Amino acid sequence: MNANNLWGEALKGASPDDLARFAQLAPKTLANASTPEQEGESRGKGLLLTKKQIIDLRKYEAAALALPFTLADVKDYLNFGANAGAGLKHEDFLRTFSATRRHAQRWSPLREAIMLTGSQLKLFAASMRRYGRDMEEVYADVRPSGLIDKHNIRTLEELKRLELELGVKFPGIELEPDTISDFGYYLDQIFKRIKDNLDGVTAIKEQLASFGYDLREYILPDIKLRISLIGGNSLPADIELLKQQIDERSQQINEKNADYKSAVEKSIGAAAGMNMVGLALAIYLGVEAENIRAERNRLYREQEEAIETLKGKNQTLGSLTRVKHDLQGLELVAVDADIATQNLMHVWNVMHLYVKESQDTVAQITDALSLGRFMSKFREVVYPWSQIEQDADALIAVFKEADAEYERNYRVQPRLASYRALPIGYPAVDRQTLADSHTLMRDAAVRSKALFITWNYLPQLHDRFRDLVASVSESSGVLSTSALNMKVGLDGSMRRLERLEKELADASDQQEIEEIEADRAQELLRITSLVIRPVQQLTGQLSAIDDRFDRRLTLGFIDDLGKDQQAVQATLDRMNDERTERQNERSVINEAIEALKKGGVEAIGNDLLLTLEEVMKLGVAPPQVQLVMFAIEQLKKTLGHVGDGLRFLDMVRERDKLVETIEVLARDIETKTRELAALKGKVEFLQNIHTLDDQRQRYVDEYQRAVKAFQAFASQIDASKQADDAQRNREFINYAQRFSAFLAPLALPLTAR
Repeated sequence: MNANNLWGEALKGASPDDLARFAQLAPKTLANASTPEQEGESRGKGLLLTKKQIIDLRKYEAAALALPFTLADVKDYLNFGANAGAGLKHEDFLRTFSATRRHAQRWSPLREAIMLTGSQLKLFAASMRRYGRDMEEVYADVRPSGLIDKHNIRTLEELKRLELELGVKFPGIELEPDTISDFGYYLDQIFKRIKDNLDGVTAIKEQLASFGYDLREYILPDIKLRISLIGGNSLPADIELLKQQIDERSQQINEKNADYKSAVEKSIGAAAGMNMVGLALAIYLGVEAENIRAERNRLYREQEEAIETLKGKNQTLGSLTRVKHDLQGLELVAVDADIATQNLMHVWNVMHLYVKESQDTVAQITDALSLGRFMSKFREVVYPWSQIEQDADALIAVFKEADAEYERNYRVQPRLASYRALPIGYPAVDRQTLADSHTLMRDAAVRSKALFITWNYLPQLHDRFRDLVASVSESSGVLSTSALNMKVGLDGSMRRLERLEKELADASDQQEIEEIEADRAQELLRITSLVIRPVQQLTGQLSAIDDRFDRRLTLGFIDDLGKDQQAVQATLDRMNDERTERQNERSVINEAIEALKKGGVEAIGNDLLLTLEEVMKLGVAPPQVQLVMFAIEQLKKTLGHVGDGLRFLDMVRERDKLVETIEVLARDIETKTRELAALKGKVEFLQNIHTLDDQRQRYVDEYQRAVKAFQAFASQIDASKQADDAQRNREFINYAQRFSAFLAPLALPLTAR
């Protein structure tokens, strides 16, 4: 039977009390039911962690370590031919690659430390089980032997002073030179080992937390930022504009070539007359031809530079496409590594809490304790180590299996779907909404940063929401940590109170009854302090993220920017229409010039007016005559002072003036186009901020449910203070069972779909 069938069968015909107990046990059942022998399950041995997720971390490590990490290597890898735009310089990519690589280098030592410490925990846990049995034997030997009454032993201190033959008890603890083999020495060594294990587990917990935080808050957003900037770069538009400019310049070069040829031919024809007028005209036309040639050469140089620029931009665009593909692949493995890290952190946090629970109980053991109390406390010291042994063994197994599978070319198995037990009596918190809105906020923050880098618009607004996203990330961690800490604490308190009730029912000695009742009162008092801190933390986190944003001002900005867009677009349309009109006029003049050249440019003198009669004398065909006269009439309207006719060179000059006008219009159009893009980019920035705020509100609505549940539980605990300890005990166990079931899913790391 697979897991889903198991849950379904268990719920059939269940009473409300059964459902409550089931909700409490389901998360632990899911955590432990992960061995590959279960039919229908693909999870490897481990807690929340899967083999695939360990493999994901190794994939991330391999991908990150393959990144170029020197400026020369980055330049070779990017292979840009031109500037790629804001945020896309070689140095920008070097920062992203170097940070990712440095982060990935931390995984291998951390992985080795986890494996080593896990093995040590497993071994010591086995020893602790033996120490627990040995301590029970010592206690059992002392009580009926008459030693207690003979030596008047009532406290742990008095038992330590009594010399005992311990024999082979407490294996693995070697005597220091000149040390007496007594009970107190072995007890101190056990406690020291527990503290040493806690120190090791805590150090790894902190390293894991730092590794996961840096991956989620710095590495992933930086990768996403580069991808976003690549997607929003202006190279395609720049290339299209440059192509238009090259085509326009090519036409100008063709015109200048034709003009130069025409001027040279006329100069030669005029010089052939060998008279003063002809010679003067030849000199004039020669100077004119030289000016045309100089202008043509200038256009040639500009064209060559533009073509080289176009090649560079095309090369950069192609490289960016490849780099974007690579970065998207890196993003995928980094996202998987983030999920794996969160789950690994959860597994390790659970073990840390169990070790800490043992250490905290050690701190409660003093020499003044009675023997009964001491044994009760020592059982609490031993108890967590059975779970630690199981968890450490599972963790080592999943790492080993993942390593073997990684070497077999990443044969990945699907993850087991998360199970969410619905609490009874507390508002349901949609963890998926929390995870999805958090992810969408981070993505929107990356897009906002990309837009801000591009347009440098409203830095205070950008910084406000950047900090807000950071606060949401922090609140997510506080919620899962608080839920996990409180769940483990509540489960431990319930277990201790239930044991104390059982001991109280079995006790007959009045002193023993009083001691048990005192222990129960102390445990109930400890519960209050257990609840206060997380409620305060979560309330503070809610206050930090419930930062309501008044959109009236930004909506006004969007409205103003929209009006500016309309005005700029109208100007742009007018300028494009004017350029089209000037280009049409230019075409008409060009056709007229070509028609006149066919009639023989040598016959066109400096003073020859291009009237209908003169044009017809040149032998121009009737259709071309009509075309020439149309061009002349157009120029008369433009010039105004021409009179009855104009000269051929005047026509050429006016055509050149039209070219200059068209070039000015092209530059103005380019400026207006960039202005329009900036206005649109600013609107997109503000709309993205609104989207980010929508997701923040969605997250806050769910987060508030969790905070209210914590507050409600705290109120229940506070209200029960008026009752006697026996009633408080019963009420607490009832409340805690339901609240522990509510906490179980919240204690798990959030994972977006």
